[in-house]
Amino acid sequence: MKKYEVVMHIFAHEMHDFQRLTEQLKRCLSFVNTDSWCFDITLNVSSDYYDWSTSELTTGFFTRQFEGLCNILPNVHHSIIYEGQVGCNSVRRKAARTSKSDYVIYLDTDLHFSIYSLYFLQQVGDKSNKDQYNIISGQIP
Repeated sequence: MKKYEVVMHIFAHEMHDFQRLTEQLKRCLSFVNTDSWCFDITLNVSSDYYDWSTSELTTGFFTRQFEGLCNILPNVHHSIIYEGQVGCNSVRRKAARTSKSDYVIYLDTDLHFSIYSLYFLQQVGDKSNKDQYNIISGQIP
């Protein structure tokens, strides 16, 4: 069985998009074997990006929401960045270096997709030749 890893980087101001995304992913998972899928999700509340001393909301507000939303999905590894300049490309490079999955899927919070997207990605991945370099995109031209 091939393994699929979805990698996401979320800033605090993207929390509503992340909620929509996790709810859609939960629906998508009803069409695939969930044991084949895992999620590596990073929340960035770094003070390098946010001035928390002037904010009415705290990092705790966002981290509690984040952890609750991560519990919606199975097989989640999640982390929270409190300091440093870490963006989506840093998280993606780390996943490319360390992932043990057969396929790594980078997902941004502003994307919208069909409930069948994971199913179709898995169908293509399961039929792909692992000895070759494959780029599989769920985008419709």
